[in-house]
Amino acid sequence: MSDGKNLKTLFGLRVAKLRNAKGISQEHLAELADIGPRMMSRIETGASFTQAETIENIARALDTSIQDLLRFDEPDNKEELLAAINQKINFIQNDTDKLKLLDEILQKFF
Repeated sequence: MSDGKNLKTLFGLRVAKLRNAKGISQEHLAELADIGPRMMSRIETGASFTQAETIENIARALDTSIQDLLRFDEPDNKEELLAAINQKINFIQNDTDKLKLLDEILQKFF
């Protein structure tokens, strides 16, 4: 979640999270994204932001979409995920059509 962090910090945290999930080093990601390792470090620590072309290169190197790379509100743990789901359910609780649609979706998985 964002918790009031600025864009540079959120972007850096997201890049680091996706990189770690892929099991690749910061240096290797820098190489894949065609930037210097020092710049990659500055991006991940939130010390620098970067150009759109580099964002595209990082997304490609991480084998993800730009949209996913910029998704800063992804829950980090089970509790945050459940809270996010409950918040959405509470938001639609008075809309019968949306609740029916949600039920149809859930029935396909359970």
